[in-house]
Amino acid sequence: MKIANSKKAISPVITTVLLVLMVLVLSSIIIIWWRGFLSESITKFDESSGKQKSIEQFCSGVIIDATLSGSNASVVNTGSVPVYKIGFQKTTRTNTEIKIIDNSQIIGGASRTIPLGTMVPATGDKFYLIPVLLGNNDQGEQKEFQCPEENWKQIV
Repeated sequence: MKIANSKKAISPVITTVLLVLMVLVLSSIIIIWWRGFLSESITKFDESSGKQKSIEQFCSGVIIDATLSGSNASVVNTGSVPVYKIGFQKTTRTNTEIKIIDNSQIIGGASRTIPLGTMVPATGDKFYLIPVLLGNNDQGEQKEFQCPEENWKQIV
């Protein structure tokens, strides 16, 4: 019997290079996919400790209150955390609407009158005040952070 001597196979070196490239491509895809699950960390400078802290820690220190007068809200920040923007959520029986007001910054100890426009609550509606803080991301860029619902203040 004769053994056929064929040179149509891939050399072991090329096979090894192809396997390494496949592993690199797959690991890159997995890393990019995994980064989509991670949220961007936003920090804020804490003057009392002199360190950067997660911005979520500042939300519990926001002390704001508001009173409604016609189509305006008088907002008072009695805490020491400056609020970058103020938002409002109006919940009716059939609808929920959130509106973040630009140019509504309120430093600690200050007050401000904010026009509500169409956000005026009717009888039976729930109306919440939403603090929006300003912090820095990992690249040093300023980013807005809307405090979670447990830090919202119910007005009506």
